[in-house]
This record gives sequence, C-alpha cells and structure tokens, in this order.
Amino acid sequence: MEENKKIRDGARYCPIVFIVCTVLICVLISVVYDSDKLETVKYYRDGVVSTEIASGIPSQVDGIFAVGSLADAAIGIACWVLLILDKKVNKRKIRTRVLIMFPTGVLLILILLLGLGSVGYYRGEADGSNFASKYSPEYYEYCHDDKRIVVCEYSWLLGGWGTVYQVGPDDRMTQIGRFGTDDGYRNHGKYDIKWEEDGISLTYTYDPIASEPDKEIFCNWSGD
Repeated sequence: MEENKKIRDGARYCPIVFIVCTVLICVLISVVYDSDKLETVKYYRDGVVSTEIASGIPSQVDGIFAVGSLADAAIGIACWVLLILDKKVNKRKIRTRVLIMFPTGVLLILILLLGLGSVGYYRGEADGSNFASKYSPEYYEYCHDDKRIVVCEYSWLLGGWGTVYQVGPDDRMTQIGRFGTDDGYRNHGKYDIKWEEDGISLTYTYDPIASEPDKEIFCNWSGD
C-alpha cells in the first residue's frame, strides 16, 4: 500500500515547528517577565481615580503571549494527530514516548497560559480594576491650605478598611496611611482631621456599638 505523503510530511515537519515555537515562547517569556517591574500610579482628578502604568510590561504583551501559546498548543495537537495517522495509515513505527511527548507539551503550554492569567489578575489587583469590582471603594477629599488628602473606604464581609492618600499638585496619589474597621463598617467620609506640619491626625469610627468606638491614626506627609 502506497503511503500518504501529506501525512508523512506533516508528521515529519510539524513536530519541528512545535518544538521551535515552544522553545521560542519559553525563552521570550523568561526574558521579558524577568525584567517586569510593574509600577502603577494613581491620580485623583475631579473626584475620579485613574490609574496609569508607570513602568513594566504593558498588558498587551500578556495577550500576545497568550495567543502565541494557544497557537503553539494547536500545533502540538496537530502533531499528535498526524503521528497517529502516520502510524495507522502509513504503518510507520513510532515509539510510544514520542506519542506521549506532544500531549505532555500541550499540557505544559496550558499551564503556562494559567501563569499568564495569574499575571493578568495581578495587574488587575495592582491597578485597582479587580479591586473596584469586589470592594466598591468610595473616595472622600479634604483640603487645608496647600495640602490635599483623599480617604478611600472599602469593605468586604466582616472587614472594613481605609487608605489615606496625599494628593500632589499634579494630582498624583501617594499612600500615607491605612486603618481598619470592625464588621465592614464605613465612616462615609465622617472624620475628625487635625492638620499639622508633619502630617495629619485622623480620628475615625472603628466600631459604632463599642464602648470606645473611635480610634486615631497619624499619617506623615510624603516627601515626594
């Protein structure tokens, strides 16, 4: 019986393409993400908080690697199918470990995609996009002379938190303090703030039904 040349050639060259692409993707990912120093900067403008990536790998790179990895996984599956067809149709002897190699490679690529997904999730946590959808932050602005601060309140289940930001002349937000509340309680912007030369003294309600409901924190001005 004459062998099928298309299947033979596919089974011969497709694995080479798969191996080259896999090695290339792995090398590029290790080089690119090794230098990833993701830094996000928040700005408070007209009551709206916006986030910009100051440095690091742009999020588009994640998508490029994800598409490339999916394409490589498809090539790996094609290799596996072609090898099986070559064995069945052309009666070619193919070792079992060779047949196992390609599904294993595809599995490793899928694990790699899971890692890229984790990177994307981390970006969302870092720039606030995931955070906002989960904890519904509320921002309150306060000014005194040339100083400006913003308090962000957020809560989830039995936990409540607040972050104090100093806002610079360029609207850039710098975190200068944090506090927590009990039972997910929110102060809704009701704070007693004392403006001092070195910072602010902020009194907030920790637990409205406690015998001593209020607590106080001191936040030093940022040197930036």
